[in-house]
Amino acid sequence: MIKKFLLLSLLISLVSIFRPGEVKAQDFGVSLGFGTSTALYGDLFYLDGNNSYHFGGTFQFSDALGDRVSEDERKPNYGRTIVGNGNYFWSIDFGYNYHFQNKIIVGGELSVGSKNEYTNYEDNRFSEGGYHMVDPEITGGVGVNAGYEFSNTTFGFIGYNTLREITFGIRFAFQYQ
Repeated sequence: MIKKFLLLSLLISLVSIFRPGEVKAQDFGVSLGFGTSTALYGDLFYLDGNNSYHFGGTFQFSDALGDRVSEDERKPNYGRTIVGNGNYFWSIDFGYNYHFQNKIIVGGELSVGSKNEYTNYEDNRFSEGGYHMVDPEITGGVGVNAGYEFSNTTFGFIGYNTLREITFGIRFAFQYQ
C-alpha cells in the first residue's frame, strides 16, 4: 500500500507541476522528516514565488506482530493468547508554506488518515511469532511549522502536528529554468 501511495503522490505532483503551454521556471522538491511519535514523514512540494504547496504522507512505526489478520480471515486454530497491543497511524498531508524575504518560512498543514488500534496474538506459524488484528478509525490532524532557508535549494524545518507531534526535517528543492 505504501508503494502505491508514493507512486500516486509522485504522479499527481508531476501532473500539477508541469502545466502544458506555460513557459516559466518550474521549482519542485521533496521533504523528509521524523516525528516524536516515531512517525516518518515525506512530501513533494511545488514552489511558486514565495509560496510552496505540499502533498505527502506520514507512517508511524509500531510493534504490531507479523501479518495483519481480519476477523473473517482468523481461523479457529489461530493462537488466541494476547501478547501486547498498541496503535499506529498513517495519513495523507496537505500543506502550505510562505517564504519571507529574510529566509524564514512559516506554514500549516492538514492531515487525514487512519488510526489503527491493534492487538498482538501469539502464534508461531506467523513471522515474528504472531499476528495482529486491527480496529481502524478515520482520524485527522492539523499542524504548523517554521523553517529556515539555508540556500536556494535546502531548507530545514521544525513544527508540531496533532498526529506526528513534534516534527523536524529537511527539504530539497530542484530548480529548472
